[in-house]
Amino acid sequence: MKYFKSWLVLIFILPNLFLTGQKLLSPCYLLELESIGFPTAKKQQAAWPIHDLIFHNKKLYLGHGDAVVNTGPTDIIYYDLDNEEFVSNFTVADEAIYYYQLIDNTLMIPGIDATEDWDFGNFYILSDTGWIKHRTIPNGIHVNHLASYDEKLFVSTGSFGGVGEHIEFYFGGIFCSADTGKTWTLSYATPSEDNSIYRIQALIVYKDKLYAFPFAYSGLTKEDIPIRYHGALSHRYSSDNEYLILSNDIFGQCDVLTYDSKKWRCEDIIPRDKLCYVTNPFVFKNKLYIPGLFGEYIDYLNKDRQLVPQAKTLLFSFDGKRTKEVNLDYDRLADVLVKEDSLYLLIEKDNLYYIAKTENLKKYQYYLIPPMIRKPKSIEYSDGAFYIGSEDGNIFISNQSILIKKPKEAKDIVPRKIFGAAELPRDGKWYWTAITDLQNWGQLAQLTAEVKYGNIIKINTSNISKMSVFPPKHYLNPEHETTLIINGAVVYEGFTEDVKELICTQSTDGISVSWNVEPGTQEFETYTPDKYLIGKTEIELTKQGDDPLVGCWKADVIKDAAGADLALISRSGIRNDIISSNIYLENIYDSHYRNKVCQFKVSGEELVKMLEYNLNQSENWRCYISGFTVKYVSEDSAIKVTQTTLKPNKKYTVATEDYLAERAQRFLGKNIDYTITDKDTYQAILEWFAEHKIIQDIVPRIEVLP
Repeated sequence: MKYFKSWLVLIFILPNLFLTGQKLLSPCYLLELESIGFPTAKKQQAAWPIHDLIFHNKKLYLGHGDAVVNTGPTDIIYYDLDNEEFVSNFTVADEAIYYYQLIDNTLMIPGIDATEDWDFGNFYILSDTGWIKHRTIPNGIHVNHLASYDEKLFVSTGSFGGVGEHIEFYFGGIFCSADTGKTWTLSYATPSEDNSIYRIQALIVYKDKLYAFPFAYSGLTKEDIPIRYHGALSHRYSSDNEYLILSNDIFGQCDVLTYDSKKWRCEDIIPRDKLCYVTNPFVFKNKLYIPGLFGEYIDYLNKDRQLVPQAKTLLFSFDGKRTKEVNLDYDRLADVLVKEDSLYLLIEKDNLYYIAKTENLKKYQYYLIPPMIRKPKSIEYSDGAFYIGSEDGNIFISNQSILIKKPKEAKDIVPRKIFGAAELPRDGKWYWTAITDLQNWGQLAQLTAEVKYGNIIKINTSNISKMSVFPPKHYLNPEHETTLIINGAVVYEGFTEDVKELICTQSTDGISVSWNVEPGTQEFETYTPDKYLIGKTEIELTKQGDDPLVGCWKADVIKDAAGADLALISRSGIRNDIISSNIYLENIYDSHYRNKVCQFKVSGEELVKMLEYNLNQSENWRCYISGFTVKYVSEDSAIKVTQTTLKPNKKYTVATEDYLAERAQRFLGKNIDYTITDKDTYQAILEWFAEHKIIQDIVPRIEVLP
């Protein structure tokens, strides 16, 4: 297949643009970092980011996953400091792990989004014998935080309730348990509206009271949002023209819920209007600190990704009676760590990330994280070293810090050791390396690269046939030759002071494998990857219509991959139209989720009942089909299948994806007994293009009769 240029230059040179004309927070110490690993590399890319880090019993636990994309079930992963290795020995039935919480000296995890049905939400407790799952929280769609108060366990949720048939409302709930989570009672519920989702985010105990922080958002179209705010909208929601917009001042002047073991009250603690969201409240030296996000028309799904122009973040201290604004110069607070008498705040200021250390929130010492690090998200501290979890999945440890006065002193600082992974060309850039070609596209490529003392660059690769190395000059002595070792073999020796790029290409004579290395002219900051062409289409595959062609084609692909008679897949599993004649690997990854191909057996009669149930659901819950056709009529607001090519008594093998199979009750009206194949959606599509090359002659299979 051919390669095509992807014009993404701006994305890759942003770190250096940020350094122009900036001033550092002072006093500022630049951290030198190296990665201890990339433990989420083999998961889908949305699950890579490290949301949380916490030390417990000499183990560094990490939170990862994505509850919007739905990347679960999610492994509990920790780094064993004694053995210097990552370990996973339990999997939570949730789409992500956003937080670990130490409750009464016991490590717990709130289940942010159960992979099972919505009847219950989960939480997890680490016991002496291992992790224990508690699936007991009633209607807990999202379980956000846990807290121990008044000898009881409390949990904050986004929950739902039923009002009559087929009507649900969504409220923020606080549940209470007197038996360590075996049973729960509803302690408090927020109001609810037909176009708003309410939730309770954080819970925290302070001065004999339990504090809770509610928030809400509404689904608004672009037409509902002033034009001046359109540039700050997210593209992470499944609807084509609906955005989840945070409401401000949802209880008027009151902004915080307090509980004194007898009654919940809504109190006005934060002296500022347009409060949208509170995250990471913490207690430090007998004061409650509350970080708030203020503004209007703020996209809920963008709140942690960027500080939009209409938003402002402020930090307040509360002593139980009075509230004061804290003098901290920052744009966004990403993480908080309290260690004995010190407080560490991971802050973003002018697109630079710092760890602000303080003992009194008056004087600060700032540790600059090198701008090359891709969006730090979480921090920990132990034995004089910082641990930093990044959006790209690397977990860095600090080696030393250097006092600096100007941002340009940080320009060339890259991690000494890095881990990288890629399935797409655009994902191949890793700090001072770039994966440019794979042995097998559609499979994960990985590398580990390290600058060792003595001017040695050591790289180990997997599924990589070509890469570029941009010698990190900060760690190399220009007076000595540099030795490049790939997979244990010396492939280059020479001076690199004037070398911008080393292009490394793998070759084989059928018996042995070797690497050829030659100088290149590109620089890391301006290097742009190529797209990978996998096929073409002669027709436009859109999501519009009663039975969109893009879904019909994908259903065919899944059927072929499983070798099944028929296929039934979720409409919500397709995110974008495919209308360009050239189809790139990037188009496939951007348009589909990485689900597992599954299959189940069912009679034609039973399948008609399932499909009839499905056709009566809202559009996002409907299915695409392959291998058969149906016609239906709509009478008295109910859909009835009247014609089909299915034979009632015949047993069919039906292909689907695990997302639908796990939620068959919601999609099809009943659970199914299914098996999972060894293929995922991406592999299935690549195999289809390898055989068919071009999409053509797709016809709808579901027809509504007049």
